[in-house]
Amino acid sequence: MTDFIATLAPDRAGNWEVCRREGLWGLVGRGNNWRSNGSRVRGGDRIFVWQGGRPNGFIAQIEALGPMVLTETLGVRVPWDDPAWFGGVFPMRVIKELASPVGDRFPDSNGRNGLRFGFNNTVLQHIFEEADGEVASRISDVFEAFPPQAGRPYVDTKPPGPVARADPFEVDPDAVDRGLMAHHATVRALAAWVESQGLTPLLPRLGDPLYDLAWLGRDTLNVAEVKSTTSANRESQLRLGLGQVLRYQEHLNGRGFVVTPWLVAETEVPDASWVSTCARAGVRLSWPPFV
Repeated sequence: MTDFIATLAPDRAGNWEVCRREGLWGLVGRGNNWRSNGSRVRGGDRIFVWQGGRPNGFIAQIEALGPMVLTETLGVRVPWDDPAWFGGVFPMRVIKELASPVGDRFPDSNGRNGLRFGFNNTVLQHIFEEADGEVASRISDVFEAFPPQAGRPYVDTKPPGPVARADPFEVDPDAVDRGLMAHHATVRALAAWVESQGLTPLLPRLGDPLYDLAWLGRDTLNVAEVKSTTSANRESQLRLGLGQVLRYQEHLNGRGFVVTPWLVAETEVPDASWVSTCARAGVRLSWPPFV
């Protein structure tokens, strides 16, 4: 395994959201070193992401899932707004993000070497550079010391308004309205139950999977997918929700969380086989009043 330090330019910090969403890291195709440094990337390598500007510092640890591919290669995706800025891309996943950057000082009296991590600040100017073992160990220790960040506080919202009517109807708008209202009410009830347990309900942050609600327990992140259900649609809704919440679990496990997935129905699920199906998948099946 090789370790690298990658720098986000202060005027391009928004590119990080694209990296997270697309599962791709873009190597800036400028300077003399990007191609040789990028060509050394292999699956399993660690990359520590430094955010430039103010405040600056390390904000994330990612893992390369494969080698770099040049952007000039036919069929390669370059999903950023400024694709000409990039010379290569490689697939990646986020291992851990920090709530705020952890920086360093690079005084002239120390030869511009960082007092905390030990690397020279020219590494940041090179944008993507290999890190030696001692430097990587110091950086890794910082990430180990901070727990992964989960969600943002839940804020209750007004019930959804009626959907716009169109003619002819492809979907019964009254049924859509009913489903939206029921979904909102069930999420609200779940949030109230979480708070009654002395815990904090959470909503997704930018870049998180779009779960309906989450909360941190003693040693796990609980993530819920909520489904409005009727006798007519219960089976299809639960099938859909089960797949969704398992995908949320996979995504968040990759960020360092231990995840307990919840599939939450609007009303009681009378088919006992659904309880056993979810249990075998490690999913909590629940419905109001969540007791």
